[in-house]
Amino acid sequence: MNDELMNQIEKYSSKFNKKRKAKEELDNEHDLLMDVFNISPEEKKKSAQYWGRELGVLWQELVKIVFANSEQIKDYTGALTVDDPEGESDEPCDLTANGYGIDTKYRIGSGDSKFTKKFRPNHNILVERFKLKPVLLILRDDNLKSPINRAKKEGWTVYTADDSYKFIYDQTGYDLKEFLKGLKGRY
Repeated sequence: MNDELMNQIEKYSSKFNKKRKAKEELDNEHDLLMDVFNISPEEKKKSAQYWGRELGVLWQELVKIVFANSEQIKDYTGALTVDDPEGESDEPCDLTANGYGIDTKYRIGSGDSKFTKKFRPNHNILVERFKLKPVLLILRDDNLKSPINRAKKEGWTVYTADDSYKFIYDQTGYDLKEFLKGLKGRY
């Protein structure tokens, strides 16, 4: 029995050490928006929910500005607003352009279950009602894998990190990544 108990202890020790290592790696990651404002991983960690929310809103606004002002975009609209079955307003995406319904996220983490539950209904609204291709642009690449896989399974095209910047550039002709790099540490 002691051997079986020790096997379980060692199994979980290995699992916990992998988690600790992954957490340490996440704690040291940053992104261009953090760099613009000199937000260290340590500072962000102290108020992760605040920084995630605020940087997410900023990411959304920056993407909207780039699409709204691009000469390559002829059919830009802001967020689509629809009524859900309970009569409440909902936004299945943050903007539309070039036949895409584009939603933006800073990062998808464990607190985003409400958002991830809407992948299928929002996909259906975008495709069936508006004839748009659903795209999710995520700034960071340290997202939970299961929500990303779920989004893809539900029909979304998902871009993260550099792929998000590339999609923006391909659609608009504007290099948002280089713009943000040029602002590193300015604020």
